[in-house]
Amino acid sequence: MPKISVLTPIYSPQELHLRIAIESILNQTFKDFEFIILNDCPEDIKSESIVYSYKDERIIYLKNEQNLGISASRNKLISLAKGKYLAIFDHDDISLPLRLATQNEYLDTHKDCGVVGSFYTTISKNKNQIKTYPINHDEIKKAMLSGMSVLHTSLMIRKSILTKHNISYKQQFFPAEDYAFCGDLIDKTTFHNIPEVLVKYRNHKQNTSSKNSELMRTQDLAIKKILRQKHNKLWQEIEVNKTTITRSKLFNIIPTITTKEKANLKKYYLLGFIPFYTTRTKTTYI
Repeated sequence: MPKISVLTPIYSPQELHLRIAIESILNQTFKDFEFIILNDCPEDIKSESIVYSYKDERIIYLKNEQNLGISASRNKLISLAKGKYLAIFDHDDISLPLRLATQNEYLDTHKDCGVVGSFYTTISKNKNQIKTYPINHDEIKKAMLSGMSVLHTSLMIRKSILTKHNISYKQQFFPAEDYAFCGDLIDKTTFHNIPEVLVKYRNHKQNTSSKNSELMRTQDLAIKKILRQKHNKLWQEIEVNKTTITRSKLFNIIPTITTKEKANLKKYYLLGFIPFYTTRTKTTYI
């Protein structure tokens, strides 16, 4: 029985991207894993031949008889996985050699943690930027009410958590199904982001999020609304402690007045840093 199941759905990926992704898993320092690759494009014979070109017994290649969509494919991968831990990994990204070893060790030594992600580097035409996220659970949970606060393709999850709480990907939230998935998990277990770059995320125009940007924004807002209602007390605490900053500029260059508003207190600064006026709103209960 493998310790880790690496789960990768594919749908007409570029050959170079797919090969680099596969090789990044096969070159992991941690060796006790199965690598399940599920092809959701039945007519894509090219990708199938690419996967079969790797003669590694840890690779399990499967193909859907008809296109199921990303959520159903991810759920199928979870049901097929034999590992204790599930490593989420998309077909155009790169896992650095120590990824599985580092996340496996963290979950082994932190029994309360059910989901562990990491910092990452973006891969795009002119950029190679390190991206960070909140590290501890409380900060991740707060940030999740305002947007995805983990990188989905970097996650390793205890399968037992998904089984115990019957959590799965929901097609109705496509293409933000990963955000909804993590939103369902956030109060069922502890999250953690390892403050190391363990994954390289490929940012390009063929990404699902890029191709469905308008729907992504709509779904993102819908999920935020659900999470904020579900965790209303926490959201109210966040709103009370939030500082809103408004800046005015002369000729759109020279800062004139900056306003900082927190709760019922508003402070005004001349030239952006000289305090000159403060107002406080009185709350009246009727």
